[in-house]
Amino acid sequence: IYAWGATAEIALGSRDGGKIYYTLDGSAPDTDTLVYDEPIRITEDTVIRAVAVTKDGRKSVEKRAEYRFALKDMTIESPTRLDTRAVFYGGGMKDLLKETRATCDYLDGQWRGTLDDMDVTCVLPEVRDIASVSMGFLTHHRSGIVYPERMELYIGPDKEHLTLFGTLELPDGPEDREIRKRDFGFDVHAPVGAFRIVARRYARMPQWCTYRGTPTVFTMTDALIVIPE
Repeated sequence: IYAWGATAEIALGSRDGGKIYYTLDGSAPDTDTLVYDEPIRITEDTVIRAVAVTKDGRKSVEKRAEYRFALKDMTIESPTRLDTRAVFYGGGMKDLLKETRATCDYLDGQWRGTLDDMDVTCVLPEVRDIASVSMGFLTHHRSGIVYPERMELYIGPDKEHLTLFGTLELPDGPEDREIRKRDFGFDVHAPVGAFRIVARRYARMPQWCTYRGTPTVFTMTDALIVIPE
């Protein structure tokens, strides 16, 4: 997730050499699509799909990567107690504005984890029209990690004058895969100077989880995504 208004340069490479073919329009890459010869410059949300083809005709497995642009210039405050282990704490809540997204490996060091509600207040440098606010979450119920039960968004001209904008109930049940990461959030379309987003954890693990009924419900998020109009 790059800063809004920035230009990102995406470099592609192949260990076995050969030509790299890619697309930017969501279609499948092949030998009749774009040929990579220099870093790809993007300024808006883009999905890059690519394959490498060696001189002897071997074709790689397709790789796909999603790049997004969002506001980064804001301060973050939070009463949430993150897990103190480095892999789940990192640099603290400010990491929710970092560029790198997490993978489905919950030990990749990119997830911020807690046994509390995920409660974040952000203050923008000035009031501006905001299109949406969302966060990325992980579910891996065999490891005691599930999406929050619900989310709440409060908005206002500053952090002292926040009012409830809306609530969102998140999926309650197993996903189509055991491990899944998804973004959940709100369409705002309103002027915002500050906002508070709260992800409310389950009081106990749902019955469909491996550790059903236990109070140690782990919540993990990897990004706070704020899109301006």
